[in-house]
Amino acid sequence: MTAETRAINCPSCGAGQTIPGGGRIATHVCPYCGSALDAHDDFKVLARYTDLKRPDTPLRLGDTGRIHSVEFTVIGIVGWVEEWGRSRWSWTDHQIFSPTHGYAWLTREYGGRWTFTRKLRQYPRHWLTPTRVETSENRPHLWLGNERLAYYETSTARIDYLEGAFNWQPRIRDTATTITLLGEDRMIGLSGFGQSDEHEVEETRLLSADERQSFGLDRTAGDNCPHPLAVARQWVHHKFVVMVCAIFIGLTAFSGMLALNWGGGNALVNTGRLSFAELPAEFTFDAPPHTRLIRAQIYSNVRNGWAYFDIELENDDGDVVLEGGRELSYYHGVDKDGAWTEDKSRRSVIFEVPGPGTYTLSVDMSEYGSGETGSQLTASGFEARIFAQRFSWRPLVGTGLIFALILGATMLWEWTRMTRRLAGSDWTDED
Repeated sequence: MTAETRAINCPSCGAGQTIPGGGRIATHVCPYCGSALDAHDDFKVLARYTDLKRPDTPLRLGDTGRIHSVEFTVIGIVGWVEEWGRSRWSWTDHQIFSPTHGYAWLTREYGGRWTFTRKLRQYPRHWLTPTRVETSENRPHLWLGNERLAYYETSTARIDYLEGAFNWQPRIRDTATTITLLGEDRMIGLSGFGQSDEHEVEETRLLSADERQSFGLDRTAGDNCPHPLAVARQWVHHKFVVMVCAIFIGLTAFSGMLALNWGGGNALVNTGRLSFAELPAEFTFDAPPHTRLIRAQIYSNVRNGWAYFDIELENDDGDVVLEGGRELSYYHGVDKDGAWTEDKSRRSVIFEVPGPGTYTLSVDMSEYGSGETGSQLTASGFEARIFAQRFSWRPLVGTGLIFALILGATMLWEWTRMTRRLAGSDWTDED
């Protein structure tokens, strides 16, 4: 970039003026008579725009300020308007120029917020078009680098005011369509959706108070106006807390399952090895005080086959407390990967009892088979054991509940924050 500044007399009104912005300036619109001049053709008059209403902006051509410690100069002003039904929005773009950092935009948005926009050479992994937005059932998202961006709005606006120098050729009543996506501390604009249009990506950030002041603006200019980028950032510990809570909840559930299945307990019944000729069999036991869970374990020496056992539990009044069953199986063999086994010859069923008392557990074998299709009995006997579980869910439930509450509060805060950020979006769930 160069800091070339040219001085000309407007060929339409004769007014003398300087044209900053370097050698890439394509169009200059005279601020006195509204004539658009072609900077590439000896400032020939391209069009004349009269009676244009200047937008409400405190900035003038030639104003300077610093953004990210780089000095920029205002070289052009564009007024935009968007209409939808009876609604109308307007904002003002100020093209700014730095000899070292090139061209960018300073924007006074609808509502009064001030933003800084520059072009990016980075493109999202996938392109988003208005058609894709309209046909999406859920809010579209794109990835730009490692950042996930949420769809915010689609805007089609037209130019209703021009003044100063530009590195492109704008015309009054020209329209432009932009899809805006929301990141954590920036907004990304996509444009260029026709087959012959060049895809362009722009990044927009809020101006800081010091940056606003450097352009002669009030340090608090626009601070009271809502803007998605003005909503508080995500809690710095959000991802860590979510990860830790999820891990602890998972560990709590896993520990509970281990304790439930392998937690031992007081042995109430141990039948020893029984033959199938002794089925159906009944085992009576007394549940000790404070016992809530009973674990019945069944084992069979089935080989390359299976057997299904029916289980029924009755209380001392003869009422059925539990009905169910378990399939026991065991297979082994050798294939191209070596020897293998599939062992499910020992199964447990855990059930809750209403309280202490005498109970009767009935076991019967209703079906059996060999291989995949055979009907032979491949086992010679079975064994049953009954335990009163010592395990209590209360400590684990309490621990899991604490982490679940922390996780829920963290997720609720983030959901509320994102709802505020996306409150101005044109996306609705009915789309």
